[in-house]
Amino acid sequence: MVLVPTFGDNPITDAGHDWLGRTAICAVLTDLLHRESLDLPLTIGVYGDWGSGKTSILQLVRAQLHSQELGIWFNAWAYAQQQDALWRALLLTIIACFRNPAFQDQLLNQRTLEALLADTQLDAPTLRKKLNEQLTRLETSLYRSKVYRQHEGFELNMQTATLLAVRAALRMVPAVGSELAKTLENALAEGQDVKDLFSLLNVREREELREHVQSIEQFKAEFQQLIHRFVTTTGRRLVIFIDDLDRCLPEQAISVLESIKIFFDSIDGSPLNCIFVLGMDRRVVEEGMRIRYGVSGEATVNARSYLDKIIQIPFSIPPLSREQIEHFAARWCATHQPALSHCTALIATGVAANPRSVKRTLNILALLHDLRKVAQQDISPDTLSILTKVVVIQTSYDDVYHQIAQNADLLRHLELASHAAAGTSYAEVTSNILQRYPRLSEMLRLMPRLPSNPEKARHLIDDLLYGLLTQSFTTA
Repeated sequence: MVLVPTFGDNPITDAGHDWLGRTAICAVLTDLLHRESLDLPLTIGVYGDWGSGKTSILQLVRAQLHSQELGIWFNAWAYAQQQDALWRALLLTIIACFRNPAFQDQLLNQRTLEALLADTQLDAPTLRKKLNEQLTRLETSLYRSKVYRQHEGFELNMQTATLLAVRAALRMVPAVGSELAKTLENALAEGQDVKDLFSLLNVREREELREHVQSIEQFKAEFQQLIHRFVTTTGRRLVIFIDDLDRCLPEQAISVLESIKIFFDSIDGSPLNCIFVLGMDRRVVEEGMRIRYGVSGEATVNARSYLDKIIQIPFSIPPLSREQIEHFAARWCATHQPALSHCTALIATGVAANPRSVKRTLNILALLHDLRKVAQQDISPDTLSILTKVVVIQTSYDDVYHQIAQNADLLRHLELASHAAAGTSYAEVTSNILQRYPRLSEMLRLMPRLPSNPEKARHLIDDLLYGLLTQSFTTA
């Protein structure tokens, strides 16, 4: 049996660790990447709540790429706290991968190398040298305004300069103050001619901004030449996985989405063999855009339309079924904590249908079981089952848990209400909670039940809550 490590939340990278049956989903997505007739470039959005397993799915798909598919991984959150622009970090990550010797060996396999050498009349070492020189030029052009002399005749048409290039340049030029930059961006958003915006700048600012925009435009042309030459014309595909975009600030996320559209849409109409696979919570990104840019209620539709323009294939991860949760919990308990094996039906019934919630519930239960055992407290099956109910409430119904922590009687009344036997003093509160959370109501109906004596029930709940609150305090 392949073990799933306990007390952790790392994504799985091996299908042998997939105890939730997500391999079937990954197989469908991978098959899509393998199809010969794809309109490229292509962007796939893998949507799901936090903890729904987006990273695991992306990693499993990445592990199944064919030799003709070159995989690149970009964790947006890892770069979100840096001073650098996130869109630039993405491009630099791609360039760094092309520079990596192992990636170059995969890129320049025998068949590809022979085709390139025949086309360029170069030997292999010279070809690699020129590739690395080109990568250096690309890196430099993202940071400096210098226009390379070997690109003589490269003229910037401010009328058609990309919006992203101007926005990026505004952030890169120290001479342009933040207020003026904001004014320019607002004018851009309103559709004002890029050329006319330069009248707002003084001579020095105007020239500096023009040089930066030209540098970005030049980067785009040479970057696309790189991909076209080493990927598209050799029949390869570049598959770029972008994870945790929803954890970044809205403007950072938007800059990455814009960079996909701007830098990978071909200049001359010849398609680039690139596929982007984005893992994110769509609602978080849309809400972030609405809050950050102050758009009113109907703007959520605009945010959705914006994403639909970038992402051609949206895929929403389905919630876990009760059978999947119980299967995972049963295998986990059999491997890590057999004493909890009888609690799996309770977990599957009540816990949020989300892999992270399932794992957190099992981890907390395992730790509390061991703490109670060391303290020589009751770890009988019935007590552990009631403890399971409390832990499920803690991990999946946080607002209800806090109410119970303040008033232990509420749990007993919730259990009574789930059997349609609530006391009048709590009827309104329990009715509202159980209507809002039907899974919680169903779990509370399962055996065992709390003691019928109110004092004994309160004493047991207080005992279980004390262990939970202590555990929460010591691990905070």
